[in-house]
Amino acid sequence: MQSSSGIEFTFRSGSYYNSDDSAYSLIRGYGLVNMHLSVGPPSEHWQISLWARNVLNKEYFSALSSGGVFGAGYVAGSIGDPRTYGATLRLEF
Repeated sequence: MQSSSGIEFTFRSGSYYNSDDSAYSLIRGYGLVNMHLSVGPPSEHWQISLWARNVLNKEYFSALSSGGVFGAGYVAGSIGDPRTYGATLRLEF
């Protein structure tokens, strides 16, 4: 049986989502931790992988903007993915 595993850390520095550099469109920097483990026979006809993303369940914005129609003054954002995990089975015919 062969196996491989890994831990990945990704970092995004703070940045403005809009070109107006409004304080309300500033997405603060954040880091995410992902992990995976794969096992399968040396013949490589199949492989199963277990994985987890955002292991520490970091809360962050993936998009953020301010404005609105006629300067209504709202702030809208999209939150990033929460902790997710799963399995992937790969078969080779």
